[in-house]
Amino acid sequence: MRGILAMVLALLTLALPTSAEVARVKSGEHFDFTRLVIVAPGVKDWSFGRRPDGYELRLDSADWQYDLTGVFDLIPRKRLASITGDPETGRLRLAIACPCHAIPFEFRPGLIVVDLRDGPPPAVSSFEQTLDETSQATVPPVFLPPRPVPRPEINAAPSPEVGGAAYNWLDQSSAPERTATSTPANKDLPLRSGGDALDPLRQALLAQMSIGLTNGIIDLAEPGTGPKSATAATTASDWSRVVLGELPEASANFAVQKAGPMTPDGSSCITDEKVSLHEWASGDPVSSTIGQIRQGLLGEFDRPDPTVLASAAQKLIYLGFGAEARQLLEAFPPEEPQPDRKILLSLARLVDGQSDPAGPFATMALCHSTAALWAVLSTDVALVPGNLNDASLRRGFSALPPHLRRALGPGLVDRFLAAKNEVAVVALRDAIERGERGEDPTLSVLDARIELSDGRPKEAETRAAKVLADPGPATAEAILALVDARTAQNAGIDVKTITTVEALLAEEAGTARDPALRRALILARFGAGDVPGAFDALSDAPWVTDEIWTLLAKRGDDSDLLTQAILPKGKAVEVAPATGAILAERLLALGLAEPALRWLGQPGPEWDAERFVVYGRGLLAAGRAQAAISALADQSTPEAMVVRAEAMVQLGMTETAARTFEEAGDPDMATAARSWAEDWAGLAKSGPENWATTALRLTTGRMEAIEADTAGALQRGADLVGNSAADRASVEALLRAVPMPGAQP
Repeated sequence: MRGILAMVLALLTLALPTSAEVARVKSGEHFDFTRLVIVAPGVKDWSFGRRPDGYELRLDSADWQYDLTGVFDLIPRKRLASITGDPETGRLRLAIACPCHAIPFEFRPGLIVVDLRDGPPPAVSSFEQTLDETSQATVPPVFLPPRPVPRPEINAAPSPEVGGAAYNWLDQSSAPERTATSTPANKDLPLRSGGDALDPLRQALLAQMSIGLTNGIIDLAEPGTGPKSATAATTASDWSRVVLGELPEASANFAVQKAGPMTPDGSSCITDEKVSLHEWASGDPVSSTIGQIRQGLLGEFDRPDPTVLASAAQKLIYLGFGAEARQLLEAFPPEEPQPDRKILLSLARLVDGQSDPAGPFATMALCHSTAALWAVLSTDVALVPGNLNDASLRRGFSALPPHLRRALGPGLVDRFLAAKNEVAVVALRDAIERGERGEDPTLSVLDARIELSDGRPKEAETRAAKVLADPGPATAEAILALVDARTAQNAGIDVKTITTVEALLAEEAGTARDPALRRALILARFGAGDVPGAFDALSDAPWVTDEIWTLLAKRGDDSDLLTQAILPKGKAVEVAPATGAILAERLLALGLAEPALRWLGQPGPEWDAERFVVYGRGLLAAGRAQAAISALADQSTPEAMVVRAEAMVQLGMTETAARTFEEAGDPDMATAARSWAEDWAGLAKSGPENWATTALRLTTGRMEAIEADTAGALQRGADLVGNSAADRASVEALLRAVPMPGAQP
């Protein structure tokens, strides 16, 4: 039996990949192409070519595997029919379902992008050849037919019950005429009673439900048990809504005119027509446009023309002059309500880089329109997958004029980098780059931010320094990236950088870039060694408190730690729990128990095991051994048990401490505790060899001394001399094995 089991395990071991690497595949849908992003860290080389049913990607080895989880969550199958990884060759195979072609490129090391674009491939595309080494002939494109979408039709066959027309329960004319023979029980019913009379209704309901299921309006559930009581069946839920006809945007038939997309709270989304900034351009040079903006504003009786006023504000917003647009709108308040005025006022704030959480876009992050873009810009909350419409946001961003893409893009990219959304980052960067000529400093800074997010601060520093070598509009963003890159490398920051940050802060105080520059100034002072100056600047930038304390905890020297981290009684600083634990550990290492305990606070349900251990060590160092035992009573980690045992030793409970040390897996301390408790029998039984020998000599020597009372005087003397020599030898061996206190191991 054991031989069979060993054989099975050997076969399973052979079947498993020995050095498989996993590449994650993500997706995104655009108007005219479908994008796949293959995240393969460490890949050195790759190639891409044709297959009879589509394309395939080959990485630098056959050991690659692919994580395809959720590939089709964000994209339909109109271009990509299927995607599979070949376990034998390590290739990624793409089956296409459209008259389209693939264009791959390497966005950065370890990140490969494949775009499936509509139309025929370029004539010189090398990706239309096979990867087969025996043949380089071009494979003619083979387009798979699109997957058919089932669309059940309403059964319009004549029904004898309703006179030949499909049943419509809202149309009273379809009800059969009542006859004199109708019974009083059903004289008010539009249909005769009986199962056959309800067949048209069933057919119509089935048809409508089928169309709704196909269009994604409804989901079908497995049959379940009915309600237990009539009360439960008729109790209205909070979300129930009863109406006649179809709900807005809930039509099961696409032929029905929809009321437009809606937000989660039920209000209508702002349509693309109201925020089409690319259509607000005048086509004239900027100088001419500014001169024309105020022409025709005032009409008869010096009253503003609402249409001309709105057009003037739109032109200013298109140019990126948000403050001027707001000033113009506020200078001429409307005499009658104008719904679009709030939209223009909000856009004027957003193009200036300000947030507008109370504006009309705040709840529209899930809208299927450009409103999703302005909704994200209007708030500063973290981007969470599932709470925003990525596709609509990227489409709206791509439609912005180039100067607004450059102005708004870096901030959006930073937020998507924080959300780890590589697909959106690639799409936004591509949209900024589109139409640019030469090397754009804005893109260089953006690439530096991406390098920082990928953990390559050295490369980010190189890009930022190159931009700073030729100062321009991107100087502020470049200096921010440089400070972050130097901080990430734990490298020093020169005085010139601090001076540049201070000058930029004086110029842009109160603007949208003010918080980032204040943070950079604090980090730069810390990196230059001016730790007191960095902490003094926290009063103007409290949002950097946790970050600067974390830097001090991990990188600050002992003198700075003693200057800043010894807080007076009654004062507390709010930092992350991990940061407080590091500060406490460093202060404990310096012998400062009480200041260390102030950084930990009082135990709570949110504490983890590591923080409890630090807390127990602080109590023990402060001489509160009993409090340490109580604080760690419910902690069962080996570290907590060791601290608890040390507290027992401090209280003289050496025998219990020895058992606790053994349970914690620390035999050396268990032996020491037994020696302090003079448990020679226990040491003789389970102690190390040297300890066991000495303990055995002690215990046996006492028994021999008791028995020696019956022996003669000469015999007792001889025994004492022999035992003394043996005891001396065992003690000397033990002293040689146990290091002296303070000796190096």
